[in-house]
Amino acid sequence: MKLNLRKVRNLFSLVILLSVISPLTIATPIIWYLQEANFNSGGSASGSFMYDADLNLYSNINLITTPDAIREGNTFNFVNTTSPGDATTLISLTGDAITGSIELALGFAAPLTNAGGTIDIAPYPTGFTVEGICNNDCSGINAPFRFLNSGFVSTTLFDNTDANVVPEPSAVTLFGIGCIVIALYRRRKHISVNI
Repeated sequence: MKLNLRKVRNLFSLVILLSVISPLTIATPIIWYLQEANFNSGGSASGSFMYDADLNLYSNINLITTPDAIREGNTFNFVNTTSPGDATTLISLTGDAITGSIELALGFAAPLTNAGGTIDIAPYPTGFTVEGICNNDCSGINAPFRFLNSGFVSTTLFDNTDANVVPEPSAVTLFGIGCIVIALYRRRKHISVNI
C-alpha cells in the first residue's frame, strides 16, 4: 500500500484547522467568582455563579452575604424570574418564592462574556448593586437596603495560593496528534517493507 503524501498533508491541515476553530465555536457558560465585595454597612458578599452570554442565562448561583448593622447574612441560589438581569446585572433571590424573598442585585462595570476575565462591580449609584426585600411581584426592592461599594467578579478565583495551573489539551488536538502518529507509523512500516 503506497502512502499518499497529499492525503497526509490534507489530513494534517484539517486537524490543525479543527483545533483552531473548535474552541472558538463551542461557547460554554463559565463560572464567575464574586470577590472582595464589601457593603457600605460593613458586611461582605462572596460566592460564584455561571453565565452564558450567548443565551443571556444565569445558573448555578451560590452567593453569600455576611451580617452587619443593616441586614442579616443570606444565601442566594435563585434567579429573579420577574427581572433576571442581563450581561451587566445579575438579580438573585434567597428563595424560589418571589414575595418576601431577599434580593441581591449585582451591577457590573462592563458586560459579562463567555471569554471570561475580571470585571469590577459598579457601585451604587453608578450600578444597581444592592441587597433588599422584594416587593409583591419582585419588580423592585424595599428597605432596609445595603449597597456594595467595592468588589469584582472574575473567572479566576484569587485565593493567594501558589498552585500551578496546567492547561488541558483539547480533544481535537489529541485526536489530530493521534492521526499524525498513525500516518507516520504506517508510512514507516511501508518504507521498511519496501527495503
